[in-house]
Amino acid sequence: MEIIDNEKFAAEYVEHMAKRMGGKGGYVIYVGSLTVPQHNLWADLLVKYQKEHYPDMHEVTRRNAGGGKC
Repeated sequence: MEIIDNEKFAAEYVEHMAKRMGGKGGYVIYVGSLTVPQHNLWADLLVKYQKEHYPDMHEVTRRNAGGGKC
């Protein structure tokens, strides 16, 4: 059982980004860890939706792990 609709989550996030970016430009994706399946699923779905709806937007670098030691 999924807590959220993963595709809807990704689509809404891209729409939010695209509105603020004017539908074009580069962005970076940070995930908690490169080995966290859920974070990477969201990132994959985000990129897929972005490519289908906002071809003038793009990732500027490979996916980054944002998690760190406190």
